[in-house]
Amino acid sequence: MNIKLTSIERDTTIQCRAKICMETVNSYADDMTDGAKFPEVELFGTKDKCWIGDGWHRIMAADQIGAIDIPAKLNPGGRAEALKRALGANAVQGQRRSNADKRRCVEIAVAEFPKMSTAQLSELCGVSRPFVESLRPKDATVA
Repeated sequence: MNIKLTSIERDTTIQCRAKICMETVNSYADDMTDGAKFPEVELFGTKDKCWIGDGWHRIMAADQIGAIDIPAKLNPGGRAEALKRALGANAVQGQRRSNADKRRCVEIAVAEFPKMSTAQLSELCGVSRPFVESLRPKDATVA
């Protein structure tokens, strides 16, 4: 299905990259202009309002070329479900995450889901347990 770009929330608090790579956005925009097909972005919500679980660079590229809509997989849920998907996005495919990206993922996860165990956060973010422990406040109370 195609989703209108105006229906997609650009909630940067759930954007898990340390920074957007404009070189990637520009490259995707050029490829889109040339007719390249990309995987669907992954969204959560409704056709009228949804959040990005995976696909920030593709959505920004579509915006850049003036597209009206973008191919998407629309999942049930909302911001929290999009965030949970975003935390693990690109852990094994796509533009690989930098150490700064992994750090941002864990910092967001710890702030948003403070009662989750280290093991749960590790799995959600696609990082090691010691990495999560190194970023978790020492006085954190978890379930």
